[in-house]
Amino acid sequence: MQHVLSSSSNLFDYIGAILMGFLLYILALFLTIVIGILSIDFLIYCKKKIYKNQSNNNTIKNLPDFKALKPYTLLFIHVLQSSFILDELLTQAKRTKIFTILPKTKSQHTNQLYLHVELVQDTRSILVLIEYNYDYERNSRYHHQLVLFFSILFDSSKTIQTWGDCKEQLDIGASFLLFTHGELSKIQFLNLQQNFKHWYNDTFPHKIQCPQYLKYNTSDSKSCSCSHRPYKSKSSQWSLLQALLYTFNENLTTSMFDIQKCLAITKLGHIVRENWSIEQLNKYKINRYIYHE
Repeated sequence: MQHVLSSSSNLFDYIGAILMGFLLYILALFLTIVIGILSIDFLIYCKKKIYKNQSNNNTIKNLPDFKALKPYTLLFIHVLQSSFILDELLTQAKRTKIFTILPKTKSQHTNQLYLHVELVQDTRSILVLIEYNYDYERNSRYHHQLVLFFSILFDSSKTIQTWGDCKEQLDIGASFLLFTHGELSKIQFLNLQQNFKHWYNDTFPHKIQCPQYLKYNTSDSKSCSCSHRPYKSKSSQWSLLQALLYTFNENLTTSMFDIQKCLAITKLGHIVRENWSIEQLNKYKINRYIYHE
């Protein structure tokens, strides 16, 4: 009897071991299949992502190069520039009401200042590229003329356009005694990055198919499915390149990138200030493409 019970126990143990091995095999097979499916899905996702990026890059490359809204004169300002040119710059600055500023200083510890300033006038702009070295030029006549220029530029009657907050980048100019921190703090900068977002969302509302459409507001949202609105968060800010791409279907060229960035801020600032409609924008783009070579 004990022998029979022992044999039965061994049989159950054997069957249990077989079942356990079978279950482990099924589990391993299941995990292999799941991992395989996830790997394939991930590979497909990566390929789609790469294709999308390539398509976007190709699309951007095929777009017309950036074109300024109006003709402009490029003026390089440095210590060796003639006094006549510098005096004429001061005269033109007094006549100008709207300026665009693009600081190029990347470090607060450098002894140099690089600044793009566009004098936005009615029929033609003057784009000024300022180069200044504090160590070598602080006691020069050039320094004095720059002080006069900035005193005109930062007058309360002037409008200073920027893309984003540039006060911190301009602080270095105050440390070079070209203007004071007090003058800088009183300036009412027109941050076009914020103003553009409001204009764009009002001008290009959500499509009727978009879940955000029924909420009757133009704000950015995670639920937005509109392809013409690339940002899906209220806190997101437009990059200058994206704003130019989605508004004018233009691409900044790398050869004159910094110069064109300043001109692009002015161009976007114009349509925001004038509150262009879709019809005005489309009319401009049609004429732009007709004359695009």
